[in-house]
Amino acid sequence: MHHKCFFRWMHHVHHQSRNPTPWASFSFAPWEAAVQSGMFPLTAILYPIQPLAFGVFMRWQILNKGLGHTGCEFYSKQ
Repeated sequence: MHHKCFFRWMHHVHHQSRNPTPWASFSFAPWEAAVQSGMFPLTAILYPIQPLAFGVFMRWQILNKGLGHTGCEFYSKQ
């Protein structure tokens, strides 16, 4: 979403959140929401996956995105 082709068209709404909070991870334009939410059902159709594994993956995604928008660096580059 940070590619120049997508950023102005979809993702710029997300970056209007000046003070990042975990709720900012859910701040996006309608087109971006459609793309992001459409990826998971498409993946589940193309690749067989157990419902429990899918649920664990989705919970990890939500937690990871929330942590990434707290304003703290949890995964240091060092």
